[in-house]
Amino acid sequence: MNRFIVHCLASLMFLLAAIETFSQTFTDVTVDAGIVLSASMGNTVVWLDYDNDGWLDFYGNTNEFAFFYKNNGNGTFTDITTSTGLSDTDPASVAVADFDKDGYVDLLIVPINISLPMRIYKNMSGNNFQIVFEGQSGIERAIWLDFEGDGDLDIFCNTGGFPLLYLNDGESNFTESAAGMDFNNNSGITSAAADMNNDGFTDIYTCIYGSANRLYKNIAGGNVEDISFSAHVADYNKGVSQSWGDYDNDGFLDLYVSNIQSNRNILYKNLGDETFLDVTYDADVADAGDARTSAWIDFNNDGLMDLFTTNHINENRLYQNNGDGTFTDVAEEWNIRNPEDGFGISWGDYDLDGDQDVLICGHNNTMRLLRNDGNNLGNYLDIELKGVFDNASGIGTRIVVYVDGQMTVQEINGGRGARCQDALIAHFGLAAATQADSLIVKWQSGMVQKLYGVSANQLITIVQSAVGVNDKSSEKELLELYPNPAQDVIYLSFEKRMNTSVKVKIYSITGQVVLSRSMKSQGSASIDVMGLTRGWYYIMINCEHGVFYRPFIKE
Repeated sequence: MNRFIVHCLASLMFLLAAIETFSQTFTDVTVDAGIVLSASMGNTVVWLDYDNDGWLDFYGNTNEFAFFYKNNGNGTFTDITTSTGLSDTDPASVAVADFDKDGYVDLLIVPINISLPMRIYKNMSGNNFQIVFEGQSGIERAIWLDFEGDGDLDIFCNTGGFPLLYLNDGESNFTESAAGMDFNNNSGITSAAADMNNDGFTDIYTCIYGSANRLYKNIAGGNVEDISFSAHVADYNKGVSQSWGDYDNDGFLDLYVSNIQSNRNILYKNLGDETFLDVTYDADVADAGDARTSAWIDFNNDGLMDLFTTNHINENRLYQNNGDGTFTDVAEEWNIRNPEDGFGISWGDYDLDGDQDVLICGHNNTMRLLRNDGNNLGNYLDIELKGVFDNASGIGTRIVVYVDGQMTVQEINGGRGARCQDALIAHFGLAAATQADSLIVKWQSGMVQKLYGVSANQLITIVQSAVGVNDKSSEKELLELYPNPAQDVIYLSFEKRMNTSVKVKIYSITGQVVLSRSMKSQGSASIDVMGLTRGWYYIMINCEHGVFYRPFIKE
């Protein structure tokens, strides 16, 4: 079924169910949803749509057992742990992405037993999962990122010692490449990646318990520079997790660092010049210095990024963004003080009603599903990315939404906080606006897609293209390009007869012209691409019927 139709039907279904609920609250629906988990110490949990049916499923683990539940689309879930081959997994942390561009999201799992290797579990077309890669053992945390900016997902690993960086060669072969780079000898226990200086390359922040945290500036995908001290983010307060988010809507991602056995957490405002300012007390988000993890979300759809934090023995905080640089803790009002001690949290709209729900997995409770019953205080727009030249999950891609002159920015991440990751669908609150005036997708490769006048209250899927999704040029189906992938020759077939010459240019993924020619065509043509190296390219065809852009792969 068309995902837009599914989304609209689900919104209607859950709107009817929510009419009787007038309070603004999070409701524990774990039991009502059919989720049955025996008491144990929860470790990690994450939302993912493993079978591409448009509904978010979830996977997680405790110290004793793994669990995987399929979303039935009616507010309930079914345990499919055994049938998917995940019952023997034992993750301390997990991250989700479609690393091999086959259209299905895969699992990156770091086991609780550190003597076991990190593993990639490949999603076998929504049926089950199989191990296809094993890295080193002794890893604390692993996240997805495109470090090189080449369109392939790489893996960054915290080991407690020197980090590991597995680079993907484009054929799903991973090679450890951190050796020789300028990383610190202590990589800490957790990390989160984001483009902190808007230069198109993903940077890495690591929390190092008992030592100075580290911010690594990505140098053109080939090395890193440790700018922790010059950027003023070398926090010594026993950091255990970190999250990136643009809370002040200035286009630069800010950083929240969660500390334990300390007097506070820290909010670093990104000043846009590779330096940060500690604004914790001014913003009133110090929390208790008893942290587990955190996440940036817009829980009330007002267009401002809010902050959710969990603690060890203290209660959760839900910091509502006031829009003036300050926050107000509304956890009590919204009934989300508990369960505390949440190691793993994952936000996503599991019931497709337009607001963000949360899974909390921790030592005091195996796992809880809290449904957002805030009655959709504002309109929203959900955005899913499908990379073609870039990685398939859009990790590292920047999405900018403009509403009434106000900019809101989010970046798809491949792992954040202590052990988890939110759903790969970006959620934007639009407040009272009935549409986004414009939407800009900035892919890591440099490609930009723009949409205008996007209606509110829907989920849209944006497939990477050299032209905008609602650009008129993309609506023309006058040209067919085949085969794709190509080895030696690409064939062009035109629906209409050509009376003039056709001009062709082929661009590399970095924008360089690698082939240019002019040719005559009465309906078909061929282009020799034997001399091109393997990889992604754009082809531009300029003819009397218009200018066409198409992606293709050279094998």
